[in-house]
Amino acid sequence: SYHHWAMRYLPDSMKRGRPDIVHFTLLEALGAPLNHSGKLRVWVSTYDGYIIEVDSRTRLPRTYERFKGLVEKLYATSGSEGLLRMRKASLQALLAEIKPDTVYLLSEEGEKIDWDSLGMMMARNEKPTVLVGAFPHSSFRPETTRLAERIFSIYDRPLEAWVVVSRLLCTLERIQK
Repeated sequence: SYHHWAMRYLPDSMKRGRPDIVHFTLLEALGAPLNHSGKLRVWVSTYDGYIIEVDSRTRLPRTYERFKGLVEKLYATSGSEGLLRMRKASLQALLAEIKPDTVYLLSEEGEKIDWDSLGMMMARNEKPTVLVGAFPHSSFRPETTRLAERIFSIYDRPLEAWVVVSRLLCTLERIQK
């Protein structure tokens, strides 16, 4: 984001250069009671074709600059940094590996649904997977939307990724009680 002026000429420039969105979204997810109870698994699919598996016990740096350093170290070693593991793989390969019951994608372009209905739908599955975009603008790639069985919109305007993740986790926690 510091180099937006240079990045604007890259393909998909509106989907690049914002690790702060991923950082804050991961902090929200990893701090949730659903994660602490062992009922949440988190992966990050990067723009350049890597999958980062985030162990539920991970305690990410709270400051953005230290988080960036951790991710840079992951890329430099192309492997493991504590409870984070990175490998070259597509989102499609990850889904084939984890074999979810169903795959939902959250996008403002999807079918309108309220939080509780989405939560109840997810609760009926043993291994649901939700894809959330952690980029500032633009739409998902066509190959990503094809992976989803259902595409839902949970609000009438775009929301930040961390808001979506936080609200969805709260909804699931409330439904599971």
